[in-house]
Amino acid sequence: MKRKPNSSFAGWLSLPVLTLLFAVLLATNCFAQEQPTIAKDSVQVQAFTLNSYKGDFKTWSWIPQTKFRVNGPIPSGSQLFVEFALPGAPAWVKYDCKTQETQKGYWWQPECGGRDSIPEEKGITYTGPASFAIKMRNELMGGGDVTLFTGKTVSSPSRTSGLSGST
Repeated sequence: MKRKPNSSFAGWLSLPVLTLLFAVLLATNCFAQEQPTIAKDSVQVQAFTLNSYKGDFKTWSWIPQTKFRVNGPIPSGSQLFVEFALPGAPAWVKYDCKTQETQKGYWWQPECGGRDSIPEEKGITYTGPASFAIKMRNELMGGGDVTLFTGKTVSSPSRTSGLSGST
């Protein structure tokens, strides 16, 4: 008895094809898991208050200060940084955070911004919504910026307290 060629979908799905497909999906999933992640409940944004604004000591201003936890792995040569933008304007401020190589299963918690990372000339008096992104770059691994977290905060700084909240 002669067999007809099987032209159905299942006919061309042989074991080698299924094995290759499974291997590609597994490799893609493993690669995605090798990225560092930000623990969302650890992100804190505060207004670091400056006692002047553009040389005027009668007007105070503020710059952002951030604290967050990064779940490893963070590869050697990586640099974490934060960017802030105001509505209708390009990026307002960008600053690096202390970064160290961190193995998978461990975490790193940088605190960055404020007077240590941002010049006073970047201080603003603006109050209202602002968006921010926590990113990472690694020149040793191709150099492109990778966004790890994006959020929004509402600034209503005072001389004694930080921002009113972040999400």
